[in-house]
Amino acid sequence: MVTVDSKGRVVLPKEVRNRLGIAPGTEVEIREENGKTVVEPEDDPGRIVDDLERLDGVATEIVLSGGEVETLNEYLGY
Repeated sequence: MVTVDSKGRVVLPKEVRNRLGIAPGTEVEIREENGKTVVEPEDDPGRIVDDLERLDGVATEIVLSGGEVETLNEYLGY
């Protein structure tokens, strides 16, 4: 169980972050569904492509979650 701090923040357990492919800097969508909070990593393929193009020549390593790879492959027609 996690605790909400005075600013409304929670720390996602490492196991959950790893399973969802949430790394530092990952944008997530937070919404309420049927009285529950849902946290989902961003998976907009256009945004992923824009981010990769912005990092071209800057990043030495890019880490994508399995879901991001699948979404990107579908977007690119692979």
